[in-house]
This record gives sequence, structure tokens and C-alpha cells, in this order.
Amino acid sequence: MIVHPDIEKLRGDPAPQREAQAALERARRAWREAAGARSLAELESYGNGADLSGCPALGDLIAGRTAPVEAILSSLLGVLVDHPLGHVPLRHHLTKGIGLLQLAEVGRAALTLVVHEPNARRAAPQSVSFTDAERHELVLAGEARVRLFDWCGQGDTPPTVRKHMLRRGTKLAFGGFGRAKLVDEVAQTLVILRLSRV
Repeated sequence: MIVHPDIEKLRGDPAPQREAQAALERARRAWREAAGARSLAELESYGNGADLSGCPALGDLIAGRTAPVEAILSSLLGVLVDHPLGHVPLRHHLTKGIGLLQLAEVGRAALTLVVHEPNARRAAPQSVSFTDAERHELVLAGEARVRLFDWCGQGDTPPTVRKHMLRRGTKLAFGGFGRAKLVDEVAQTLVILRLSRV
């Protein structure tokens, strides 16, 4: 097995790894206390059932005024420049060309970045999932062809299907069981800011 020299050094002296984690935690904490504070407070209200119209900071994010999101990403990336083997202290996942980075979760609500990579090797979808959740999505970057499904929820009645192109600035809203999205083809890496409530 080949072990990168930087990783080999950490095996002998774990102090740099602890320093990296402490720096990343400080960056996250600073964001939560400053640039992200208002959005996080509203995320809790939204999770408790508040209407999005009563959460102006969250509404601003979905409208494209994304300074709080840019602040956390810039801060974490700045730390990673100095500590490239640090582990970002946010829930994240990457599989088969789809990545998730959960910026914040409070109760039933979450603010997440979703990434779809082009040319990812994944099987063609055989089904679509209608979930009992509310989602507001804003495309931050990229381009993709999707299908939007609207379903009345009545027995064997098939959903209506519309083809749609997602581009920077596209906004989508999903509420309850009636609507779903399926990403068919990604032309350029697609980055979506998602506000959700289950």
C-alpha cells in the first residue's frame, strides 16, 4: 500500500491533525456566531413551522443573496489552505457524482449544498421519490437537464412530467408529496443551495 508522505507524518505526530481540526471548528463557530447567526436563528423558526415569508434571512438566501453561505465556505477553505488534511466539521457525503455538504441543521430544517457532477457513472434511474418534505432550491452554478414530476397522489394516476433546464439563478420549490425532481443530464457541475424542512 502506498501512503502519502504527509499522511505518514501524521501517523507519527498527530498534533498537526488536532491543530487542523481546532482551526476548522473555530471557523465554523465564528460563522455561527456572526455571518450565519441570523440565518441559523431563522432556520430554527422555519424548522418549527414558520412560513418562509416570515424568515427574511432564509428568503434572502433562496433569492440569491448568499453572503452567509459564501462566508462559511470562504472561511473553511481558508483554513484548508493551511491545513489541507483537515476534516471539514460539517456533515458531508459524495457518491456516484452526487455530493452533499450540510451547512446547518436545526431541528427539522437544514441548509445544504448539493453538487451533481457531469459525466458521473451512475445507472439510469428506475424510479422517482415523492417525499413529504418542503424544499426550496436555488441553482448557484452549472447547468443540467431535469424532469419535474407533479403527482396528485391518487392511486394509479400517473404523474405529469415536464422537462426543464436548470441554470444559475433557477429557483424551484417542492412542498409535500406532490412534486419531485430527477436530474437526467449534467452539462456543467451543478451546485444547488437547498433549504429543506421535514
